[in-house]
Amino acid sequence: RVGAASRSEWTAGEMVNLAAIDAHRAGPKLLPYLHLAWSGPFQIILSMVMLYRIIGVAALAGFALMVLILPLNTALARADKRFSE
Repeated sequence: RVGAASRSEWTAGEMVNLAAIDAHRAGPKLLPYLHLAWSGPFQIILSMVMLYRIIGVAALAGFALMVLILPLNTALARADKRFSE
């Protein structure tokens, strides 16, 4: 919501323009990652099913290792982001 002070400061056209600029800037940064929300889990599940059919229960060890290393990956990604800024 826009407060009363902001409404008196900018015209409706200026606010629409600012919103359009924000949407234009966010689009290219967000769109490449939107498909990961559904395709990432789908790829992991499909890969695990295929591995399980080929090597059996040993595939679960690989999945467990992947889950255990996830916090390390998250910490490294945050550190990388911090150093790249």
